Amino acid sequence: MPPGARQGLRRVLAVSGLRHQLAFLLRGHADVQRDLAALGIDLRDLQQKVAGIDERLWALQRALDDARQDHLDGIDALRTAVADATDDLAARYEALSRRLER
Repeated sequence: MPPGARQGLRRVLAVSGLRHQLAFLLRGHADVQRDLAALGIDLRDLQQKVAGIDERLWALQRALDDARQDHLDGIDALRTAVADATDDLAARYEALSRRLER
């Protein structure tokens, strides 16, 4: 490529670069604002999804706590029933032992 052509190409590229920069300055703000608005909408959608997941998580936690409490209540009821049965058997044994000793 001859030196004059190379210099002409540089001028064309410089003018093209300036045009691109001017176009960005003219349209760039609107493009950035549009992109920010779209990102804001996406962010709100994600926040709503996270809030929904949080609600479900808390509901699961409450259900787990309720199930755990029901389980513990069942164990306590079983413990009470075994203690009552043991006391009843001990009382019957005592009564039978007294009857046999006579």
